[in-house]
Amino acid sequence: MKFQMVNHASFLWEHDSIKLLTDPWLTGTAFDNGWGLLAKTRFTSEDFAEITHIWFSHEHPDHFHPQSLRTIPEEYRKRITILYQQSADKKVIEWCRAFGFQQVIELSPDEWYSLSDDVSVLCRPFPVGDSWLCIKTADMTILNLNDCEVSTTQEAKDILNHVGDIDLLWTQFSYAGWAGNKEDFLLRKKRAMEKLARVRKQVEVLQPLYVIPFASFAWFCHEENYYMNDAINKVDTVYRLLQEETDAEPIILYPGDTWTPHEAHDPAKALALYARDYEKMASSPTLLPSVKIEWDKLTRAGLDFMQQIRKNNHSLFLSIVRPVTFYLSDYQKTFRFSLADGLIESPYDPVDCDVELSSEALHYCFTHLWGWSTLRINGRLQAPKGRNARFKRFVLLGHVAQLNNFGIYMGWNWAFVRFAVQYLGEKIRNRYITTDNI
Repeated sequence: MKFQMVNHASFLWEHDSIKLLTDPWLTGTAFDNGWGLLAKTRFTSEDFAEITHIWFSHEHPDHFHPQSLRTIPEEYRKRITILYQQSADKKVIEWCRAFGFQQVIELSPDEWYSLSDDVSVLCRPFPVGDSWLCIKTADMTILNLNDCEVSTTQEAKDILNHVGDIDLLWTQFSYAGWAGNKEDFLLRKKRAMEKLARVRKQVEVLQPLYVIPFASFAWFCHEENYYMNDAINKVDTVYRLLQEETDAEPIILYPGDTWTPHEAHDPAKALALYARDYEKMASSPTLLPSVKIEWDKLTRAGLDFMQQIRKNNHSLFLSIVRPVTFYLSDYQKTFRFSLADGLIESPYDPVDCDVELSSEALHYCFTHLWGWSTLRINGRLQAPKGRNARFKRFVLLGHVAQLNNFGIYMGWNWAFVRFAVQYLGEKIRNRYITTDNI
């Protein structure tokens, strides 16, 4: 049995005839040019020749990255089986089938699937949209949590009830989304500490022999979000936490590194290489710029988005989705978007707008249902200071788009439920639409 670190959340697991690759993001950016890879990938298109299976944890582009998948030669795709969680929208599996992978298998959430005589896998969904994977052999049980925010004792025990004792845990170790405006360093520091506390809790309950920190080897690479790097957890921090505060052995792997369980591991070289990458990110970054979107193109996209949302959801439900006001930083003007009128210029004071962003970021939201979720992850926005209620208007509109992206549409039953929530009081709605869960 052997592990190879590929990059970020991707690793290659080899055992007997099985070569399982997870979440290959190998090159380029993710989240509308908001994230870049911290280290360079050594895995190449020719390395797919021996891959038997690829598993995607979820749809986010740092896990399911079409640009990377397009580098796989057609002859290799015909020999690779795709594994993915069951989903309502079927977008990932349909894309993979259309792209010519040999077989695409939807994994039922409570069923073990046999890859060989000695290898079985179990994939379970985790809110919202994520999933984790357990790989089991006669000698070892491996748990890949990727982005699943398992943060309570009960959540961790629920996993143990499904898979039994765990030998090796792969888990995320830094925040992976918007965490406040430029001046909100303390909020980002808080989020970073929460991530470390989550890792500590996972290890405390799951009690693995080994922990491999991963899925946090990306950086905020755009001129609009670069400030977000100021409080990220670096891998040496989580290494010290695991070494000093848990009984698990931390395994630190740099892209291209391999490791065999139960063999001695020296993390020094990998830590030094990552330290070099963090220093480059801090001292000499190459940041991506915004491109100003022409007004006609932006308004057309807004109308198309408006019509799509109105077509797919009950009008009574949509009546509680309030207009959202935007300050577009590259236009230096204020705009109002509603599901009745689309995007129009409106005379608001910029400080009274619900959100500030560039026209490029807003255009991405209009042209992709997942764009609103992307924006909350890439952090290419600024929220109004001290006006949480206004920001919630933006969040609610994005929430509708994201549900539609998952294949969930608000029919009359959804409409009446949401209408009741709106009518009976803001406090109920505030429980799930706050800046704290962005």
